Amino acid sequence: MKEAERPLRLFVAVDVPLEQRRLLQEAVEPHKESFKGARWTAVESQHVTLKFLGNTPLSAMDALKEVLVAQACAARRGPVRIWELGVFPGMTRARVLWAGLDDPGSVLRSVAEGLDVALEELGYGVEKRSFTPHLTLARFKAPIRLDAPLPALPVEDLAPFDVASIALYSSRLHPHGARYEPVATYALGGDVTVPRRDANDAALG
Repeated sequence: MKEAERPLRLFVAVDVPLEQRRLLQEAVEPHKESFKGARWTAVESQHVTLKFLGNTPLSAMDALKEVLVAQACAARRGPVRIWELGVFPGMTRARVLWAGLDDPGSVLRSVAEGLDVALEELGYGVEKRSFTPHLTLARFKAPIRLDAPLPALPVEDLAPFDVASIALYSSRLHPHGARYEPVATYALGGDVTVPRRDANDAALG
């Protein structure tokens, strides 16, 4: 199969300001030795996933974009902030360490749930787990037991930021991990789609 014809591995996410991600990294850095066997996520790769789409044929891109535009237009903007550390699925068998976001106006939740319902009509599966807005900080090679409480974050340094858009990303798998490439950005409460011009232009249109 030609490269231009290959399905795209896609997901929808919200970008967190780089300064906030760097402050989060500084806060977690002194505690890294407490998490044995962790594979840490690069700051540049951290995002809040709203919906993982998986392999999507190019023939479905137009319909997908229409849904994303409609959901973004119907959504509202609002402030969120990085709030606390957590793990999936739990402290006795942790596989993922994450930083959760406080979403007082349910901005992220409403968009995620709206996408889940709207994209089901295009054949994408409905999420079985409740939505937890988070940034993935690390994954463990094998599940670990955490007996001590997770460190508290300096929330006074992690200022709230406005969620004003959602982004469609393509995930390309490489020997050293996935590489995320932005495809398009959709403004919340607006009707403008701003394409991100990249190597996928010929395929995405």
